[in-house]
Amino acid sequence: MMARWLKTIGANPLFGLFGFVLAFDLTYLWGFMSQGFAMPLLFGYLAVFERQYERPTNRGILWTTVLGLALFLSHGIVFGMAMLASGVSYLWRCEVFKKWRAGIHLVPLALMTVAWGAHSAKPEQFPT
Repeated sequence: MMARWLKTIGANPLFGLFGFVLAFDLTYLWGFMSQGFAMPLLFGYLAVFERQYERPTNRGILWTTVLGLALFLSHGIVFGMAMLASGVSYLWRCEVFKKWRAGIHLVPLALMTVAWGAHSAKPEQFPT
């Protein structure tokens, strides 16, 4: 609809691609941009997780931890879905004790998430 309106007033109808973002304001744009940035990280994380699950190495564990940290810092919802997907995938295979090194990268990410949750759950202290 926005493209049609833009064409009617003589503007470039390609600006209609931004209509959804413009309609939901700047806060949506920042969330959209961070989510768009996080999606390639998500697929990279899942690929590295699957690769290091088969052959867990120190380098693979480090890469999955770094990509998980990048997901945490870029978009919380994508991070949550990535951890849910990798955690369920890890537990579903029923090799928790045989392949413990494949899931070790989840420990620092879980500790970081718990620390963030504990810090953000505190009420704000305003000086009086």
